[in-house]
Amino acid sequence: MTSTMELSYRIAAVDTGSPIGLLLALYDTLSGNLRRAAIAIRSQEIERRCAELSHAYVILGQLESWVDPDRDHQLAESLTLFYAYLRAQMLQASLAQSASTLDALIALVVQVRTAWQQREATLTSSSTPLHDTTSQPADSNRVALSQTA
Repeated sequence: MTSTMELSYRIAAVDTGSPIGLLLALYDTLSGNLRRAAIAIRSQEIERRCAELSHAYVILGQLESWVDPDRDHQLAESLTLFYAYLRAQMLQASLAQSASTLDALIALVVQVRTAWQQREATLTSSSTPLHDTTSQPADSNRVALSQTA
């Protein structure tokens, strides 16, 4: 289950409205799902493992849908390969009941999350806008990755 503090953090991240803030919240959710799935594997809780991995696949799908090859083809290709690797390894971990595989994936997700967080700090300190709201519809959920990476 998600703790109250974790939920408050996610709400705050979404309320900031920055594309990278939303991306960070998704990476946090994904790593939390993977961590809880690993715990479930170790404690032999099949239903919990399946629920956590199922939610992780939903989050991964959301991350994949935000990749925009029209903005930065090289970044899009790298992220697409990364997400495909995560998906394949999550399936393998589930089939093999391997908590250690999930632990390794968590480390990768955290590493990529940290890179995005550092990019956001760089953009914020240089006063560069994270995205141009005049060229995107207000209800757009797509992250302009080339402008944030």
